[in-house]
Amino acid sequence: MNKNIENILACPKCKSKLSLQKDNIPCLKCKSNYKIINNTPVFLDKLSYDEISEESFRDKLRKNTKLFRIFKKIHNVLGPPDSNYSKRARVKSGKVDFPVKYTIRENDLILNIGSSSKKIYSNAINLDIGLFENVDVVADGKEIPFKDNSFDLVLIESVLEHVDEPERVIKEAYRVLKSRGRIYISIPFVFVFHGSPNDFNRYTLNGLKKRLEITGFKIKRLGIISGPSSTISQMLRYYLATLFSFNNDFLFSLFLNIFGWITFPIKYFDIVLNKYKKAHLMASIIYAIGEK
Repeated sequence: MNKNIENILACPKCKSKLSLQKDNIPCLKCKSNYKIINNTPVFLDKLSYDEISEESFRDKLRKNTKLFRIFKKIHNVLGPPDSNYSKRARVKSGKVDFPVKYTIRENDLILNIGSSSKKIYSNAINLDIGLFENVDVVADGKEIPFKDNSFDLVLIESVLEHVDEPERVIKEAYRVLKSRGRIYISIPFVFVFHGSPNDFNRYTLNGLKKRLEITGFKIKRLGIISGPSSTISQMLRYYLATLFSFNNDFLFSLFLNIFGWITFPIKYFDIVLNKYKKAHLMASIIYAIGEK
């Protein structure tokens, strides 16, 4: 279990103290009882053990494990590069979106909401709804199981679009942040549907700014991660794959890869266009940094 967790865990329902035991975590106030599975605190009844996307042909192959492994190996070798260009910055533990580098401070205690199986930030507690590798706490971002004023930084990277009530996640992030703690949010603006397992939201820069301000955050920085060229690159990839699929899932997946190779170079125009003041009008992914 992550060593930073024990002293700051709280009941997600009543926010009261929890009694950490060997196989379960009872709440001393409301009497709710939570599990510990594989040394990981679990605050959800329904668990996911795999990172899936409900609309993809790939997920249908998961039912046939052997076939899926073959497909995955082929895709890893022959699959096209990402359609989105994003400027990356190096931190001690790896590469991150460039605004994150200016948000993280040494010795920050970080809560990474919707982390999936990635462990990029060494001083982070990874929270996700699935019991994936490298996840420290399984919980819903709408009911975060930590005490008030516990974290220096909350990261919500390309997650809010998958949440049915994103404002609740932002409010919870505000609650668990210390005074002058920071929040970093990235979210798609013009982007194809991508369910993991669902896809509910898109925000404009103004919309994201307003959501943070309503919650009480002071905006420190606002901008674009992937710009209009990334949008065109992705839209062409999906449009052409749809056009030539003849409503067949296999053909759609095949042409998505073929046209992905043809269209991905378009994204590199964002190296220049991301600096244009009108680039936000059709940006692919945007971000905001707020302070409590």
